[in-house]
Amino acid sequence: MNAGMALGLFGLSAFLPGQNLQLENLRTPMGVYGSSRAATHEWVPGDLVLVSFDLTGLTTRPPGRVFYGVGVTLQDPQGKVLLDQAGGQNEAYLPLGGGRIPAYAACELPPDMAPGTYTMTLIATDFSTKKEAKAIRKIQVGPRKFGIVRVNNTFATNEAAPNIGFPGQQFVLRFGLANCTIDPKTLRGKQELRIRILDESGKAITDKPIVTEITEVLDEVSRLSPCTYPYQPNRPGRFQIEIEAVDQLSAEKTSAKLLYPLVVVEPK
Repeated sequence: MNAGMALGLFGLSAFLPGQNLQLENLRTPMGVYGSSRAATHEWVPGDLVLVSFDLTGLTTRPPGRVFYGVGVTLQDPQGKVLLDQAGGQNEAYLPLGGGRIPAYAACELPPDMAPGTYTMTLIATDFSTKKEAKAIRKIQVGPRKFGIVRVNNTFATNEAAPNIGFPGQQFVLRFGLANCTIDPKTLRGKQELRIRILDESGKAITDKPIVTEITEVLDEVSRLSPCTYPYQPNRPGRFQIEIEAVDQLSAEKTSAKLLYPLVVVEPK
């Protein structure tokens, strides 16, 4: 099995030893800065598992630098190691001090991944003290099926964005439709995408959804159709972006739905 893995780690005047090195506040958000999924979320093969956390207790060196690394292993339900990547040394500057860095690790689930409970282990190292800390996240993978995957909110510049914004900001919600049915003659799909905005009570803002037909499929193996939804909030409030997709080439007209929370605040 090919499992791709990407790591991202973001980033006072005296040597400040850290406390106990820890990986805290583990969560599986929709995008780096998005809302967290439930711990019981069932992942679809072809999705990208993103685990965000806070790396705390790092030792800082003048003028506030930290040296750290995060390695990742992924084991199948039988304990077989599918991914084992050591954490190389990274350097970051902490302008606010505190020996704390928000970080994330991402693991790609192959389209042919078998259902079951997988174990993702994160191993952090503070290279200033050689201290290590571990955290474990269980990942429940379901059977291969049509689904909405790889959800990630971005700014119009394609940089990762939170699900919180101001009126007038421009965002693009990016996602994919996984395991689409392909026409054997044209090697293309045919999915109907319906998007609408709901208010805090779940009521639709407009009478009709935006309807788009998606036919592009990246390749025959992944059967993944990339999608984007540009939007510009115009007033403050709490909303949900409802995405519903229908695989029109499937014998049973398979569908999938996702709700992406959105908070728009008034700048003051």
